[in-house]
Amino acid sequence: MTKISHKNMFSFTDFVKAWETVSVSHNGFINLDLDHPLSPQIGYYFSERKSLVIEPVRVIKDLQSTYAFDIEFVLLADGNTGLKIKLLSDEFEDVFLRLCWDLIMYSRDAKKPFNAFIIRYRFWQKLFQQKFKDQLSRYQQKGLFGELLYLSEIIDEIGSEKAVDAWKGPEGSDQDFIFEKGWTEVKTVGTAAKAVQISSMEQLQQTEIGYLHVYFVEDEPAGPNRLKLPELVRIIENKLNENPFLIDKFENKLTLYGYREKDACNYHSFWKKEESEYIVNQDFPKLTSRNVPSGIVECTYKISLPAIEGFRR
Repeated sequence: MTKISHKNMFSFTDFVKAWETVSVSHNGFINLDLDHPLSPQIGYYFSERKSLVIEPVRVIKDLQSTYAFDIEFVLLADGNTGLKIKLLSDEFEDVFLRLCWDLIMYSRDAKKPFNAFIIRYRFWQKLFQQKFKDQLSRYQQKGLFGELLYLSEIIDEIGSEKAVDAWKGPEGSDQDFIFEKGWTEVKTVGTAAKAVQISSMEQLQQTEIGYLHVYFVEDEPAGPNRLKLPELVRIIENKLNENPFLIDKFENKLTLYGYREKDACNYHSFWKKEESEYIVNQDFPKLTSRNVPSGIVECTYKISLPAIEGFRR
């Protein structure tokens, strides 16, 4: 078995290039040789579909495949039990590569690597139930546009590494950005909006003071000073100082959000007209698990923007 060595550094570009050394016609596999406890191997199973294998593992019965990839436990030639994830459709190859790279890196330094791998896999599997089948809706694009605007702004304030690390929304966090001290929830609305929607009781529930940052944007008609998501992505990547590992982290978060470069030509253009920021403290009007009747376990609600003018920074 051929070995590709990236013991100290392993970027997504390294991962993609590693596939060039694998034989498709002979169902070849290579060991990435990452000093990884799960010995990740990439290659092709009989259908000429890209596959990732890790070993040794224990069998877990309730892991589920998706419409884009198949997952199963297999008996390997060395006698170990392996876990194989196989791409089912070339349409999702870009997302599959991101998935595999993320699983490898997420579990690489974990105290319990296989447990970490499975936890992260379940996260991706849930994402495939919710995203990727269709391109981002206009509403989703508008939400991502606002989060990227905010990310671009705080890169200038706190630096690129801290800013990218703080962007937690794509990873399932209740708040879009979480800092060493404080947090920010970003909302993107139309220019005439008088309210913002809060999607859960957890979204504004934090013991420490945070901020609600609201962007007012137009998404039609076409005109000057408008940006499409790919253009805003390039602006941010230019701010990351050509740091390949930071760009990898940023692009992986984009993928987790549901963003796909292949859909770029279909994305809408947006223009930021204005923005406002509000201090979310104990007096800020919000619904949380601490102040609603115990029988209520889930809710969405809207906050009037004129009503919170007194909390504006």
